[in-house]
Amino acid sequence: MHRIKKVYANEYEHQANKRLRLFKNDVLPVIRSDADSENKRRKAVIVDLDDVFFYTNPIFTKAKNLNLSGDDLWKFFNKYAGSCPANMWALEIVKLYSRAGLKPIFITARSKELQIITIDAIVGYIGWCFELYMRELNDRRPSEAVKEDILTKEVLPRYN
Repeated sequence: MHRIKKVYANEYEHQANKRLRLFKNDVLPVIRSDADSENKRRKAVIVDLDDVFFYTNPIFTKAKNLNLSGDDLWKFFNKYAGSCPANMWALEIVKLYSRAGLKPIFITARSKELQIITIDAIVGYIGWCFELYMRELNDRRPSEAVKEDILTKEVLPRYN
């Protein structure tokens, strides 16, 4: 039997994918603790990614200067999203709350096509103890609607 070799866009994507091969069925490699008692929900700090945790403003400024919009804007964003540095003020806040026992919950309107790059970037700053919720593939709703759904259906039932 011949194995088909997957071609990656770059070495960064290849290495990130190698680290995630242990996880099957697109399960996020994050810790989701349901060990708390049934009546007690764990406390969490909820963080948006773009232009909060990650400094993405330069990408959008450049896209605006290039007059990009619609699908072209998001293709441009997706190309550079993995190279965004963390906002140091947000990183320090997340670390502070994490040390105080609150679980970092990242909610983003980024598409799941950026899942590996996004997880790898977050892990590089705070390690593996977090949860990440992303927009489903081909979901074209406004980001506010996506984040509200994630918050009300996934996060609030499990966390304070």
